[in-house]
Parts: sequence; C-alpha cells; structure tokens
Amino acid sequence: MHGATLLILILAAQDGPTGTLGTGERVAPAPREATVLVDPFAAGSVVGDAVAAHRLSEPLRATAGLIRRFGLERRDPNDAPWVVRCFDEPWLVSDVARAATAPVRSGLPPLQALAVTAAQALGQTHDPSAGQGTLPMLDTQGAIFALDFLANGARVHRMTLLDPVLERLACDRTELRRRAIGLAERSARSVLLDGPELDQDLALIRASTVAGWAAVPALLAHLDAELPRGVDWSAQESTPIPEPLAGKVDGTILAAETIDGLGWVVIGSVGPNRYDMDAIAAVLDPGGDDHYAWGVGGAVDSVIVDLGGNDRYEGGAVGGPGSGIACLAAIDDHGGNDHYRGGLLSIGAAAFGVGLIRDRAGDDRYEGGAWSIGSALYGAGIVLDEGGSDDVRSGTLSQGVGGPRGIGMLIDRAGDDRYVADFGATSAYGTPATNLAFSQGVGYGFRRYAAGGIGMLVDAAGDDRYEGGEFAQGGGYLHGLGVLHDLAGRDLYRADRYSQGFAAHMAFGALLDDAGDDVYWGRTAANQGAAWDASSAVLVDAGGNDHYRGSVLAQGSGAMQAIGMLVDLGGDDRYDAPGPYAQGESGNNTYHCATGVVSFSLLLDAGPGTAWIGAGRAEGTSVTGSANAEHPCESRLHGLRIVTPSVVAWPTRTTP
Repeated sequence: MHGATLLILILAAQDGPTGTLGTGERVAPAPREATVLVDPFAAGSVVGDAVAAHRLSEPLRATAGLIRRFGLERRDPNDAPWVVRCFDEPWLVSDVARAATAPVRSGLPPLQALAVTAAQALGQTHDPSAGQGTLPMLDTQGAIFALDFLANGARVHRMTLLDPVLERLACDRTELRRRAIGLAERSARSVLLDGPELDQDLALIRASTVAGWAAVPALLAHLDAELPRGVDWSAQESTPIPEPLAGKVDGTILAAETIDGLGWVVIGSVGPNRYDMDAIAAVLDPGGDDHYAWGVGGAVDSVIVDLGGNDRYEGGAVGGPGSGIACLAAIDDHGGNDHYRGGLLSIGAAAFGVGLIRDRAGDDRYEGGAWSIGSALYGAGIVLDEGGSDDVRSGTLSQGVGGPRGIGMLIDRAGDDRYVADFGATSAYGTPATNLAFSQGVGYGFRRYAAGGIGMLVDAAGDDRYEGGEFAQGGGYLHGLGVLHDLAGRDLYRADRYSQGFAAHMAFGALLDDAGDDVYWGRTAANQGAAWDASSAVLVDAGGNDHYRGSVLAQGSGAMQAIGMLVDLGGDDRYDAPGPYAQGESGNNTYHCATGVVSFSLLLDAGPGTAWIGAGRAEGTSVTGSANAEHPCESRLHGLRIVTPSVVAWPTRTTP
C-alpha cells in the first residue's frame, strides 16, 4: 500500500478508538477493532517486536502499572475522563489526544462541536442537535426578542451550573466572583497554593464538586443560533439613548430596553458605537467600527452579537471580553479585523462560568494576561476563530489551558497565525530571558490540592508560528491533559523547558502535527516528547521534512518512572540534541526508587524517508540506556531508538 494512503488510514483510525468515558463512571463501551499509534506489547508491530526482542516487556508493564496505580491511589473527584483513560493505558496518550480534538475537527456545527468536547472533558453527555436554527427577526423589536431568547436561556443554564455552588458556600455571585479571581491570581503566581487565603481557596475547590456540570454543554448548544440575513438596518428608526445609559452608550442606537433577570439590552446602528459593558447585558450591533469596554466588571451575564466592522473589545486589569467569572459571557463577531484586549481571566476565559468568543472572519489580534484566550478553571473558556491570519499574545496560563475541572479551547480554522506566550511570570528555574508560560494547549493542576483539566489549541490551516516559554505547546501538569494539534502547514515551534509534547507530575501531554515541513526548537531541557514523574507525553509528526532541535531530556525521553515518545511518520528528518537523556534515552529514576520501576523512552522514525540523528545518517533499532549497579535509582533505563526505511506496520487490537 502506498505510504501516504496508509498514513491517512492510520490517522483516521485514531479518531475515537479510546473509549472516553462520557459520564465519569466506569462503563464498558462495546469493543471495537482500532489502530493505535504505539502499543509496545503488540506482536507484529515494529515497537512491539523490538520490545519483545530486547526483553523489555516486563519492565515496561511495570512502568505502565505504576502510572496506573498512582492514578487509582491519587484519584481526584475532578479527574477528567480522558485523564483517567491515560492513567489506565499511558501508551495511548496520542490516541486519547486525537480523540479529544476529534469533535472540533468533525463536520458538526461549530457550537455543537464545542458542546460535545466540553461534555466529554467534564465527564458529561451531550447529543448534538440541529441547534436553534435561524431566529425570527424582521426588525428592531425582533432583535430585542432574539437577544432575550439567547441571553435568558443561557442564564437558566448558568443558574443550573452555579446555584449548588452558591448554596454550598452560602454566598452570592459577587462574592463567588471575588473568590474565583483571587484563586486565579494566586495560581498564576505559583503552582503551590499557600498564604492566608488557603482555607478560602480549599473551600472553593471543595464546592466545585457540587456544580451542575451538565449545564456547560447545554449552554453552548443553546447559543447555536443564527440571525436572519437581509434585514435593512439602515431603514430602522433610531431612538434616543435612555437616561440611565447616558455616558454608557455613544453613537446612534435603534432600541434599548430593560429585561427582567438580564438588565439593559441595546440594539446599535450601522455607524460606530461605544458600549460600557459594565452597564449593559446584551448588544446586537448591525455594523460600524465599534468599541466595547469593560471596567471593574461584575458577575453579569452578557451576550454580544456584532454583525460587521473593525471592532475593539477592551477590558481592564481583570476580566473583559468574553470573561465568564461566575457568569456567562459570549461574543459572536461576524466580520472585520478585530482587536481583543484584556487582563486576568479575559478573552474567552472562565472561572466558575462560561466564556466564549466566536470570531467568524478577519485578521484579528488577541492580547491577554494570565488565564486568558481560551482558558478556564472550573468552567469552560473558549475562543473559536474561523478565518483570517491572527496575532495572539498573552501571559501565563493562556491560549488553550484547562485548569482544575476546566476545559480551555483555542480553535483556529484558517490563516497564517502567530501565537506568542513568552512574557508574564518570570522563569520558575531562574533561567535568564525566559518566562513561565503554561500555555498553548496545557492541562494544569494545583500541586497537592486539585487535579488539572483539559487544555487544547487546535489550528486547522496555514503556516503558523508558536513561541512559548517554560511549560508550553501541548503538555500536562498534575493530572491534566494538554494537546496542541496543528492540522496543516509549515510550522515553527519555539519554546523553553518542558515543551512540545511534555508532561510532569502524573500528567499527560501531546503535540500532534499532521502535515508540512516543520521546525521544532526546544531550549534548556525536557522537549519534544519528554515526560517526568509517572507521566506520559508524546510528539507525533505525521508528515513532511522536519527538523528537531532539542536539549537535555528531549526527543522521546522519560525520567522518574515516566514514558516519553517522539514519533515521526514520514519525510526526510533531522534530529539534533546534545543530551544526555535524549533521542530515545531515559533519565534516572530517583523519585520512586523503592518501587524498582524505571522509565521508557522512544524515538521512532517510521519512514519512509531518511533520518539524520546528529551528524550521521541512521537506520535500524538500538537499545539505549545503562544500568548503575552501585546506584540503581540512577540507572538510565529503558529506551529504544528505531529508524525504519519504509512505512511500519501498526498494531490493531480490540479496545474499549
């Protein structure tokens, strides 16, 4: 079979073979035959045969068993089903990651795809529907009714989500917002929660377990509605700005009403407008270059539908556009070159709520602080950009980050995009000219206190550039799962320590690049399929002539009883890494030495094509690593470096 054809079949077979748990319960889906990327125990596969030939089966079963045991012994009430699946079979991290991004890569309507993904990430169920269809709207009053329907319906789901939490904490949403902001601020400063607010933070974490999580996908699906085309907004009569909105709205408007349970609803005009979103619950703006501003903010549900123009959405130090802090905040922008700017918890971000930005067209700019641009803790934070070449820049914990019981998604469907997450918090290791990122597809947990969630960055097209600091570009931290999935184009990845398919402290991460001639540059340590401390991580490049430049613990390397893998499925490739612990070679295992378990590392160049490892041309299978009889915990075991001249055989098996 032709190599490219086989590759397509391999990638297609990986969509959904992993049996993710829809409800968070231990269920047994119907078995099915599925192709998996790596199974070290599958006879007849290149990895399985190499493992058997070099008598590595039992040590590797012990490694997987230890990770599985830690997953059971240290189970958190908020462990995501996909994370549970990775604990059960850490070899399947790439398959689970591909299944996680499958809904947003499918033919589902965009909001339904987001709802399905959120449901799976949060351990809920959601059956995609036809959505709301096109809402009836012939004039200004129809626009008021449409906003009422969207915002009030979403508010009901938000109440289902948060009311149990408010009852448990015996507080209102204003107080919940204050506590959630404090938790976000402290978690962005340090992976360790401490200080005088610890008891308050722990109470908030415990209260999250009673939230009505099924309301999140239901809310997203409710917003799956279109507005009719062809309304002649310029023919609608204008109306004076009501006295309570004086100074809160500038420009001509067509209508303004207060609606019970919501607040002020405003219909703008085809000209430029300015809206103070601290005073307004919902806006429909037909056109013009508009300015939406947030100040001190509040726990106010809001919906914005903007039909055209080059718009500015601008927040302050906290909150701003699409900021769901103890509330729902949704923006649907239909066109124009737009600018989104905010601070902490802004731009499609959430903390105990839902934040959503859908930008349908235009070359856009996104600038956020910590916990921004498709990031969430205890909720869903989503940015869906459907067109244009975009510039995305932000601080720590941003660009597709899932904190505890959070699903964070940054989905970009088109354009040559640039993602920068290399400023904000200083290096966690004191490395000069480097910042702490935890960004670009990261699942992030709080050490000692809360399991991480699901973070994903999915880019469907274009020649893209990803720039990050430490902990960036497809990785997990403390029971989290992070995925960066780029589907096409010639891409550049640059990041520092822990990057490009990484995981640390019982977590899982994947960088998946499906096509193009790509360059990966990982600095300092732990890059390109690197895992640390009972974790599993992978970088999978599915095609193209690629160049990998790594450092220590890089290019398929695990340490401290972990599994690190780099798999390249085709093209003429070059691998540069000075080591040690690189290119299918493990680091030492002092963390859990008493168990007698070691790590596993894999560099697999699956062909066809030519591979250069360092300065030399490579082919064949080598066993890496060495035992240390005097200090067994410092043994660098086990590893495989496999370079094949032709397309390899992939294992198939019955999987739940």
